[in-house]
Amino acid sequence: MGNEDFLAGNLKALERGHPRLADLRAAPRHSGRYRSVVSAKNGSPVPLFETGSPAHSLYDPEREASRSVDAIPPDTYPVFLGLGAGYAPREFLARNPDGACAAVETDLADLAALMGLVDLSDLLGDKRLTLILGLDGESVLKGLRDGYLPALRGGLHVVPPSVHWAGPGNAAFREFSASLSTALKSISADYSVQAHFGRLWNRNFWLNLSLASEGFALPRADTSKTAIIAAAGPGLESRIPELRADRDAWCVISTDTAYGALVASGVVPDFFVSIDGQPVSSMHAGGTFSPGTAVVLELCGNPYLARLARRSGCPLCFVAGEHPLSALAADAFSLPRIQAGSGTVTVAARDFAHALGFERVEFAGADFAYAGGKPYARGTYLAELYGSASNRLKPAERAYAALMFRTETERRAGKEGRLDYRTAVLDSYAAALRSWRPAGAPVSGDVPPFDTRA
Repeated sequence: MGNEDFLAGNLKALERGHPRLADLRAAPRHSGRYRSVVSAKNGSPVPLFETGSPAHSLYDPEREASRSVDAIPPDTYPVFLGLGAGYAPREFLARNPDGACAAVETDLADLAALMGLVDLSDLLGDKRLTLILGLDGESVLKGLRDGYLPALRGGLHVVPPSVHWAGPGNAAFREFSASLSTALKSISADYSVQAHFGRLWNRNFWLNLSLASEGFALPRADTSKTAIIAAAGPGLESRIPELRADRDAWCVISTDTAYGALVASGVVPDFFVSIDGQPVSSMHAGGTFSPGTAVVLELCGNPYLARLARRSGCPLCFVAGEHPLSALAADAFSLPRIQAGSGTVTVAARDFAHALGFERVEFAGADFAYAGGKPYARGTYLAELYGSASNRLKPAERAYAALMFRTETERRAGKEGRLDYRTAVLDSYAAALRSWRPAGAPVSGDVPPFDTRA
């Protein structure tokens, strides 16, 4: 079998097992570090790096892989540093039919090069294997979030690479170690949230899936306009006059928290996006939706919003975020996927704008800070919540101050001589938005009715 045969078979398997990497067709496979292949003493293929060093044992790479897998503790999720010809991941998955693992390569070009040298079709078509292409924090975090579920897989175990791939003293190895440490902190935080909200999300999911199974139309939008993502930060107030003055020039995609502020100011959003499953999120709509607003709800979001959308005569669309149940439903029933960036609705709205096909996107109210000492724009659900409970002894300002200073804050100089207050959580939201990258092509078509019992 020649190199082109390997490449064709590997690409076909990749599209089946990892469709999000379909753009690998455009990757220059001759620019990776793997340059050729030789036969080991037992006849098995061994890729060679551009330095001439082998990626595996030149005597018996299968035995080498078996010894590596022997050292993996039970009930762990192994991360193999270096895919090469896939001997160790293949051995692990063969021994563990219900297991899952990840393999790391330094970049897309390395994987493309491998695909032209050796047959990896069995692994590339296997959804139990997650491919992490890159050593930077963003790539490592995304890869682990795609495949690593702590509650199901247990602890994480890094399988050392071939010394020629990246030894402990190598800069690439140090970069990966730092990225892995940061990613695990983020996943740990997400996991603690999942443990806290797990029962609520599970209930929401099944209620929403029942509605989604009736089928729904995917939203359409005039993508010649500029999409503006409306978040609920204080900065939203300064953009509202502009939106009112030339409303037809904008497609307004509102986060759930910003909806009340927009409507109270006379701006009816085109879309309402919500991923929050908590009961308090029902207050964002203020008891009704405008029929001209399409409601976009994550499958684990608050089902009250879905029912309210139906009663209000609004278009209703369900999307699947990173929650494991949502991801399973998306694969089983071809539901649209959306990135939520560590549970940040502003990132979810940004990804939704991409899914609609918008090329020009702006933000309003995405301050990710208590700008000028204000936690939110005027008109959000907090105005009703705090205002209705205020009195002369406990004014609303006291509740707002308690909200802002419930955790440690950092003061920074803001506009017009005012102070902005930042927190670690708000900074993480801002980082999630900065690191957002489109994960797939814009969606199209409708979702027909489906049987959840299938």
